[in-house]
Amino acid sequence: MIAVRGSHAWRSIAPVFGVSMLVVLALYGGVLKGWWCCDDPQILKHAVTYSPWEYFSKPEAWRALIPYSLTPWLSLTYDLDHTIWGLNPLGYYAHNLVVITLCACLIHQISRQWVDMWHAVGGALLFLVGSPIMVASQQLMVRHYIEGLFFYLVALWLLIRELQQGTGRSGWLAGLAFAIAATAKELYLPLGFVPLLLPMGSFKKRLQVAWPLLLVMLLYVPWRWYMLGDVVGGYTPAGSLGRSDLTAALGQFANIPGLLLVAPWFGLSAVGLTTIFLLLKNKKNGWVLLVVLPVLLLVPLIPLARMPGIGAGSERYFIVLWAVVSIGASVVLGRVAGGFVARLCTLAVLVVLVVSAWINTRQVRTRILPELQEQQVQGRALVTAGSRDVIYLTSAVATWYVSGIMDLRKDFGQTAPPPLLVADELDLDRVSLMDHRVMRYDHVSRTMIDITPSVPQITAEWRKKIRPASLTVAMEFDTGTKTMQWQLGPYGKGSYTLLPEGGRHPVPAQGALRMDKPPDNVFRFRYDAPEGWIAYTPPLHFVPAGSRSYRVVWHGTGIPGERR
Repeated sequence: MIAVRGSHAWRSIAPVFGVSMLVVLALYGGVLKGWWCCDDPQILKHAVTYSPWEYFSKPEAWRALIPYSLTPWLSLTYDLDHTIWGLNPLGYYAHNLVVITLCACLIHQISRQWVDMWHAVGGALLFLVGSPIMVASQQLMVRHYIEGLFFYLVALWLLIRELQQGTGRSGWLAGLAFAIAATAKELYLPLGFVPLLLPMGSFKKRLQVAWPLLLVMLLYVPWRWYMLGDVVGGYTPAGSLGRSDLTAALGQFANIPGLLLVAPWFGLSAVGLTTIFLLLKNKKNGWVLLVVLPVLLLVPLIPLARMPGIGAGSERYFIVLWAVVSIGASVVLGRVAGGFVARLCTLAVLVVLVVSAWINTRQVRTRILPELQEQQVQGRALVTAGSRDVIYLTSAVATWYVSGIMDLRKDFGQTAPPPLLVADELDLDRVSLMDHRVMRYDHVSRTMIDITPSVPQITAEWRKKIRPASLTVAMEFDTGTKTMQWQLGPYGKGSYTLLPEGGRHPVPAQGALRMDKPPDNVFRFRYDAPEGWIAYTPPLHFVPAGSRSYRVVWHGTGIPGERR
């Protein structure tokens, strides 16, 4: 049995919170000057369009935002912030930073049940400097991951205290916190088994304390089925997953340490060897947790292996994993720090992990922040530009973001006609330069600049790349399963891009995706060959194909001059 260090009163939380808040502001305080990006406009629109009762209980209300994942707590938090802050993003970002700080405090408090203050502080600091937390601080749309973590940590801390003190009062509160975590993000649901695996007390005692979490897990399944019509989450429908997806996921999982740490195996090896030593010393204690916990953490990520893939840019998926690493490193190293020399050595390993994580985070930050700024600058332009302006969008701006901003223009106080939107040279070539000013994001000045004089040269270079190449498109939307499947060809190499009205989406040549309905308007596909030439399909649209499906089947040579 692993002994705990006893009660640590909440009098210690104030200085821990204060120091953690200072660290958070030092690392991520610059985000308070940020604007809306990514999925923010769509989530905002959803939050103000529907009531909490509707998106928690009515399938059509929730699916208006996301048809493949059940995270209504996300809309609720935007709704609450909108009530307080309106459309001022400062309050939303401050909300994120406070929740991150509270998570660090809880990691400290949980670790303190087993180790000394310095190792607990080291675990909290390791958590704060990690790239998943940096991403959570910069992207409001990721807040359901971090808020779910907060409520899960609350539930875990309450259950640990209950196992220590046996008051009989914390189980229901833990169950409530866990229920909120599950409505924030599904990946917390399997973690309801963790309290049963803790090396504390007897299994019977753990079951008596943690049964409210099991009840939440049991009730969640029919609720999810009712809201989504499916039990397994992810962009890819469960029926489309196969053995190849599991194989791909295992290969991608092997890359996770390198996505979180620089030279990860040095620090992680020390933690791993120390873990094995402790498990051997305590015989059977902890082995089940060590074996089962990675399964509970990684299995929910398997559907993501095909689309969008688990690699660079997937940091938000690792938030709960990073919290486990932070607590685990703190507790494992702290448990063997019996003497002065051992304590120095284990703290040195923690320092190595913190530095490794911090260096990695700076590298990820260098990649992510320019992309976010590129979105935000163009988003502001969509709000402030007039009808004479043409916004020539860059590839960093998705149609999902653009349509959300345009729908919220009136909420931003803009009643004048909106600007014309262009996302591809095909549309840029049709703009009348006599009547319009073409604006585009400049990566050097990081502002919108007038490129109207350069448009003839841009379109002339583009025309030289166009070829009347053969392309194939086969798409089918099933209204019963709410699933879109597609196959593009005939080329295996190169890239395909979906071109809806005023936007663009890179897509794989083959795939499946859950969505609420097929596109209503016409669209094209663009193919970019590795050799540099370009081909387009003609305008396409879905037509009914029986009582349960819509279909697009086309083969031929597109003519770029055709109008949509």
